[in-house]
Amino acid sequence: MALVVAAMATLVLVGPGSASAETTGEAPSAASAEAQGKLIRVDMALNCVNMTDQARAYAVEHQLCTADGQIGTASAIDGWCGTSYIWLYNLNGGRMNVSYGYVSIQGAVAVHSLRVSWYNWATGGSSGWSDIAGRFSSQYDAVSRQFTGAGWVTAGLSGFVTLVWGGSCDILNPTDGVQVKP
Repeated sequence: MALVVAAMATLVLVGPGSASAETTGEAPSAASAEAQGKLIRVDMALNCVNMTDQARAYAVEHQLCTADGQIGTASAIDGWCGTSYIWLYNLNGGRMNVSYGYVSIQGAVAVHSLRVSWYNWATGGSSGWSDIAGRFSSQYDAVSRQFTGAGWVTAGLSGFVTLVWGGSCDILNPTDGVQVKP
């Protein structure tokens, strides 16, 4: 949780699309751009340390990790596991949509454990929710409508996914911000 708060503070200080995240989408129209955040996509990292023996054997065999828990040669690219994303969209009336999810490039996800947290910098209000589910898919997309009140709102996504072969990918905390209108 402290990491999500730190990431949100960074977002507020340097704005959406900071150096820790890749901006992959803009608002659909210039007229509504101030009412929307940006689609923020961040890599997911394979956790080579915390694995079962069976998962480690698979990861070593496929050169995803080394036997001593380091990243293997086949994982020497950005986003060893794929990407995760978050996107905030102002709905007016003190409401926003939070769109979030992930895409795995290391195979299907058996289960995910995600946490979305938001903070309204104008009112001090905050909330969040957990999204824990079994999935046998390499892609997950969700949208949640939130009442935040008017003001500058930031949100972050954290958690991990467990792959069907036993590996675990950490969500590297994408964050976004949007001005929610009254």
